[in-house]
Amino acid sequence: MNKFNSLIITAYLAIISSTSYATSPAQLQNDYQAYQSNDKTKITDLALTNTTDIVANYLAALSNLKTNLNPAIIFFQQDPKNPLAISLSHKILDKSYESQDWNTYTKIYNQTEASQLSQNETCGQKLANYILSQKSIDHDFITQMIKNKMPDRCLSLIATLSANGQIPNNELIPTLYNLLIHNQTSQFNQIANQNKIENYQLNDTSNPNKYQLVYQISQLAIKTPDEALAKLEQSKTDKFTKQYLYNYVATRLAIKQMFSLALIATNKGHSSYLTDDQFEWKARIFLANNQWSDTLASIKKMPKILQDTNKWLYWKAYAEKKLGRNKQGNTTLGKVSSSPSFYSLLARSELGINPTIPAKIAPNDISSIKYYDYAKLGFDLYSTGTTYNNSYYKNLGTYVLYRTIAYSNDTDKAAISNQAYKLGITDTAIYAAIKMDNTDINLAFPMPYLDSYIKYSNENGIPVSIPLAISRQESRFNATVVAFDGGVGLMQLMPATANFIAKKLGVSNNCYKDYPCNIQEGTWFIADLYHKFGNNLIYASSGYNAGPGRARRWEKAFYGMDNQLQTELIPFDITRTYTQHILTNQLIYDAILNKKSLNMVDYLKQINNKDQTFIDDNNNNSGNDSIDKDTSDNDNDNSTN
Repeated sequence: MNKFNSLIITAYLAIISSTSYATSPAQLQNDYQAYQSNDKTKITDLALTNTTDIVANYLAALSNLKTNLNPAIIFFQQDPKNPLAISLSHKILDKSYESQDWNTYTKIYNQTEASQLSQNETCGQKLANYILSQKSIDHDFITQMIKNKMPDRCLSLIATLSANGQIPNNELIPTLYNLLIHNQTSQFNQIANQNKIENYQLNDTSNPNKYQLVYQISQLAIKTPDEALAKLEQSKTDKFTKQYLYNYVATRLAIKQMFSLALIATNKGHSSYLTDDQFEWKARIFLANNQWSDTLASIKKMPKILQDTNKWLYWKAYAEKKLGRNKQGNTTLGKVSSSPSFYSLLARSELGINPTIPAKIAPNDISSIKYYDYAKLGFDLYSTGTTYNNSYYKNLGTYVLYRTIAYSNDTDKAAISNQAYKLGITDTAIYAAIKMDNTDINLAFPMPYLDSYIKYSNENGIPVSIPLAISRQESRFNATVVAFDGGVGLMQLMPATANFIAKKLGVSNNCYKDYPCNIQEGTWFIADLYHKFGNNLIYASSGYNAGPGRARRWEKAFYGMDNQLQTELIPFDITRTYTQHILTNQLIYDAILNKKSLNMVDYLKQINNKDQTFIDDNNNNSGNDSIDKDTSDNDNDNSTN
């Protein structure tokens, strides 16, 4: 053991034996500057000089990761529950995987809390165990893995198993098809070659074999699924391949709101090797076509982790009631968890349970909570990041607080939430509140800057609960946040959208960077959409997120359906979740402000359901948020996002 390892053990043992992590903001910033300078000696000296400076020890371990894992391993093993230690465990796994140090990978994986491990890391562990022991991998794990898009380490695991003849013949073809529909062509070629499958040009349409057909139809279905369906119908291939492709094409058709064709395709598919996404779209297709028995059957075939979500418990009950099985439906609704979320509130309302907002609860003092040392460390890091404009510390502090929240009971979560509000960390405050088993509504749904929201809501003729709902979802009321996609401030205005609105309102182009103007412009924009869509917040909010052009198309496609089903059929995962959150937020803010009960059923019934309420004009028609990462409904319309 070298001098550094010996010293770092001594230093860290001193840290964990102390009652708190005593580090000043100035010292924390000094630690960071030493770390940023890439001077290992300097950051190590800081760690050894101040034995209560856990951050210096953490940064010293980080700085040595490329050449020496031991400091990080020692740090992690002394207190594996410490949020900084968990952060290091992921980095140790990354480095040991890269260096193929399988013994270290296995040891750290087994010592890391299971809930913190990703599928990618689990595949790395399976690969490490296989290489070390040559024992076969659990068949059920392989079957489940090859149904969905596989991350890098899962791909490496599959390739290794394939090279050693460990993938059963009945799993090989769906494995290759999975790679093709997810456009992972280099991995397809690797495994195909290992199994002596001829390396074809996948784009060759002259006389396509089954692999070329899967690739070509899956690519065609992204943009024109109706053409893909016609080509599939005319193709001459084996039954399994056709059924596999019918499943894929059915999902693409539904995403394009071609529900009748999607029903034809899904009825010609099968339930083997469906991705999680295909399982969900299969149920949505049956819902959109009023096929209640098929809806029930499709939900029952979902993986249990999907079946047991609030969403699919609700739709199972919905189908049961449509079939006249009211008692059975109510029993299913009773299994939905009680939380201030869209499907939970919907289920409780249908059961006649419409809770009111409870009185505010006085939280405990932060110093009395079980994991106070971790919480203090998180708050100190975040505050130092704010003081020195250091985004690294703000992000690290947030991570530490989130992990601390995961360990804490409800009373302690409320104390963390309250402390976060005191320090102006509203996003963490809300996060702590919504992670409570019995959510404190008052902590989870704050109303900062209320005077400004009221002022601009009144000017634009909309309920104040709407811009509050948007801001809570967009920024968690963090007035200074700038998102990775460029969204700014409370209402996450994109610069182009803000410039457009500024011209309409006669304000400066840059004023949206200050919170009063951000509220003014954001409220104008959501109000403009709200009025265009006939006071229908489903499409006003989805238009705010994905663009009014898309929202208008969805409104026409879903006309006449129950409003909760309209939200569920929104094709973008991001926008669907966003819209359901906005509706929930508005319902709750209305209840808080007007002392009403939380009746989601009545609330949804009051939403306008006309077939066309959108008015074309020269206002911004491209939406606000960037959703480039969700291409599920991309085509050429008037939305530029």
